[in-house]
Amino acid sequence: MKKKRLKGSYTVEAAIYIPIILFMLFQTLEIAIDFWQESKQREVCEALQELDIVKEFYGYQMLDEVRKEMEDDAS
Repeated sequence: MKKKRLKGSYTVEAAIYIPIILFMLFQTLEIAIDFWQESKQREVCEALQELDIVKEFYGYQMLDEVRKEMEDDAS
């Protein structure tokens, strides 16, 4: 009788612990994937901001060149 009882208790314990462990594992994976996606999105946003700064710089540089040409033509 004791052998059957022990085998059954392992089955019951496994039926309780396995879903809890799987739930925790999948939640951890979901959180990790969310962090990874957020970091990738942040990286893309920072790259776009750098491009905007470069475009703005070239815009100011072009305006400065046009201003100099206008001053030279006025002289």
